[in-house]
Amino acid sequence: MQVEEIFIEDNFFMDAGEPYTESMNFMDFCLGYGSIKEIENDVMSDGPQKRTNLVFHIIKHLDTFSSAVFAVSIEGSQKFNRKAFLKIHVKGSYVASIPTGGFFADALQRFYMEHIYKEARNAGEEYIKFVYGEMQGCIGIAVQN
Repeated sequence: MQVEEIFIEDNFFMDAGEPYTESMNFMDFCLGYGSIKEIENDVMSDGPQKRTNLVFHIIKHLDTFSSAVFAVSIEGSQKFNRKAFLKIHVKGSYVASIPTGGFFADALQRFYMEHIYKEARNAGEEYIKFVYGEMQGCIGIAVQN
Protein backbone atom coordinates (compact mmCIF):
# COMPACT_ATOMS: atom_id res chain seq x y z
CA MET A 1 0.00 0.00 0.00
CA GLN A 2 1.27 3.44 -0.88
CA VAL A 3 -0.08 6.73 0.42
CA GLU A 4 1.03 10.10 -0.97
CA GLU A 5 -0.01 13.51 0.33
CA ILE A 6 1.14 16.66 -1.43
CA PHE A 7 1.80 19.52 0.99
CA ILE A 8 3.62 22.04 -1.23
CA GLU A 9 3.45 22.77 -4.94
CA ASP A 10 4.85 26.04 -6.24
CA ASN A 11 6.73 27.75 -9.06
CA PHE A 12 9.60 30.18 -8.58
CA PHE A 13 11.11 32.45 -11.21
CA MET A 14 14.54 33.97 -10.83
CA ASP A 15 17.20 35.78 -12.82
CA ALA A 16 20.38 33.81 -13.32
CA GLY A 17 23.89 34.47 -14.55
CA GLU A 18 24.21 31.23 -16.52
CA PRO A 19 21.24 28.83 -16.49
CA TYR A 20 23.07 25.50 -16.17
CA THR A 21 25.45 26.69 -13.47
CA GLU A 22 22.63 28.21 -11.43
CA SER A 23 20.55 25.02 -11.80
CA MET A 24 23.41 22.88 -10.55
CA ASN A 25 24.07 25.32 -7.67
CA PHE A 26 20.45 24.96 -6.58
CA MET A 27 20.71 21.16 -6.73
CA ASP A 28 23.91 21.32 -4.64
CA PHE A 29 22.06 23.45 -2.09
CA CYS A 30 19.34 20.80 -1.91
CA LEU A 31 21.90 18.08 -1.08
CA GLY A 32 21.82 19.27 2.52
CA TYR A 33 18.19 18.18 2.90
CA GLY A 34 18.22 14.56 1.74
CA SER A 35 19.58 12.24 -0.90
CA ILE A 36 19.34 13.38 -4.52
CA LYS A 37 18.03 11.20 -7.33
CA GLU A 38 18.75 12.88 -10.65
CA ILE A 39 16.05 12.13 -13.23
CA GLU A 40 17.00 14.36 -16.16
CA ASN A 41 19.91 16.69 -16.93
CA ASP A 42 19.85 18.30 -20.38
CA VAL A 43 21.80 21.24 -21.77
CA MET A 44 21.13 22.69 -25.21
CA SER A 45 23.54 25.37 -26.31
CA ASP A 46 23.09 25.41 -30.09
CA GLY A 47 22.57 28.75 -31.75
CA PRO A 48 21.83 32.02 -30.00
CA GLN A 49 19.89 30.51 -27.11
CA LYS A 50 21.05 28.33 -24.21
CA ARG A 51 18.51 26.05 -22.54
CA THR A 52 18.77 23.73 -19.62
CA ASN A 53 16.39 21.23 -18.08
CA LEU A 54 17.20 19.62 -14.73
CA VAL A 55 14.81 17.28 -12.92
CA PHE A 56 15.63 15.63 -9.59
CA HIS A 57 14.07 14.31 -6.41
CA ILE A 58 15.16 15.05 -2.87
CA ILE A 59 14.37 12.09 -0.63
CA LYS A 60 14.51 12.23 3.17
CA HIS A 61 13.65 8.91 4.83
CA LEU A 62 11.64 9.52 8.00
CA ASP A 63 11.35 5.86 9.01
CA THR A 64 11.45 2.44 7.35
CA PHE A 65 8.19 3.01 5.49
CA SER A 66 7.86 6.76 4.99
CA SER A 67 9.72 9.60 3.30
CA ALA A 68 9.46 13.29 2.57
CA VAL A 69 9.97 13.67 -1.19
CA PHE A 70 10.53 16.82 -3.22
CA ALA A 71 10.16 16.65 -6.99
CA VAL A 72 12.12 19.57 -8.45
CA SER A 73 12.10 20.63 -12.08
CA ILE A 74 14.27 23.52 -13.30
CA GLU A 75 13.99 25.02 -16.77
CA GLY A 76 16.54 27.66 -17.70
CA SER A 77 16.88 29.84 -20.74
CA GLN A 78 19.26 32.54 -21.96
CA LYS A 79 19.11 34.31 -25.28
CA PHE A 80 22.27 35.68 -26.82
CA ASN A 81 23.79 38.48 -24.67
CA ARG A 82 20.71 38.72 -22.43
CA LYS A 83 20.06 37.90 -18.83
CA ALA A 84 19.17 34.28 -18.09
CA PHE A 85 16.15 33.15 -16.10
CA LEU A 86 15.13 29.99 -14.30
CA LYS A 87 11.69 28.54 -13.70
CA ILE A 88 11.79 26.21 -10.69
CA HIS A 89 8.82 23.92 -10.00
CA VAL A 90 8.76 22.28 -6.56
CA LYS A 91 6.35 19.65 -5.27
CA GLY A 92 6.79 18.44 -1.70
CA SER A 93 4.95 15.33 -0.60
CA TYR A 94 4.83 12.77 2.17
CA VAL A 95 4.99 9.18 0.92
CA ALA A 96 4.28 6.07 2.99
CA SER A 97 4.91 2.71 1.34
CA ILE A 98 3.95 -0.27 3.46
CA PRO A 99 4.21 -3.87 2.26
CA THR A 100 0.96 -5.76 1.74
CA GLY A 101 -0.02 -9.36 1.16
CA GLY A 102 0.16 -12.09 3.72
CA PHE A 103 -0.76 -12.28 7.37
CA PHE A 104 2.31 -10.53 8.82
CA ALA A 105 2.41 -7.76 6.20
CA ASP A 106 -1.28 -7.03 6.75
CA ALA A 107 -0.79 -6.96 10.54
CA LEU A 108 2.19 -4.60 10.12
CA GLN A 109 0.15 -2.37 7.82
CA ARG A 110 -2.73 -2.14 10.31
CA PHE A 111 -0.36 -1.43 13.21
CA TYR A 112 1.51 1.25 11.25
CA MET A 113 -1.67 3.00 10.09
CA GLU A 114 -3.24 2.93 13.56
CA HIS A 115 -0.21 3.84 15.72
CA ILE A 116 2.59 5.39 13.66
CA TYR A 117 1.19 6.92 10.46
CA LYS A 118 -0.27 10.11 11.97
CA GLU A 119 2.95 11.00 13.80
CA ALA A 120 5.14 10.18 10.79
CA ARG A 121 2.85 12.19 8.51
CA ASN A 122 3.03 15.22 10.83
CA ALA A 123 6.82 14.96 10.96
CA GLY A 124 6.90 14.75 7.17
CA GLU A 125 4.66 17.80 6.78
CA GLU A 126 6.82 19.78 9.20
CA TYR A 127 10.02 18.81 7.39
CA ILE A 128 8.52 19.65 3.97
CA LYS A 129 7.47 23.11 5.14
CA PHE A 130 10.91 23.70 6.68
CA VAL A 131 12.80 22.73 3.51
CA TYR A 132 10.38 24.76 1.38
CA GLY A 133 11.21 27.83 3.48
CA GLU A 134 14.93 27.13 3.08
CA MET A 135 14.48 26.88 -0.69
CA GLN A 136 12.68 30.21 -0.74
CA GLY A 137 15.55 31.74 1.21
CA CYS A 138 18.10 30.29 -1.21
CA ILE A 139 16.23 31.71 -4.18
CA GLY A 140 15.82 35.05 -2.44
CA ILE A 141 12.09 35.07 -1.80
CA ALA A 142 10.88 36.66 1.42
CA VAL A 143 9.44 33.88 3.55
CA GLN A 144 6.01 34.61 5.01
CA ASN A 145 4.34 32.59 7.77
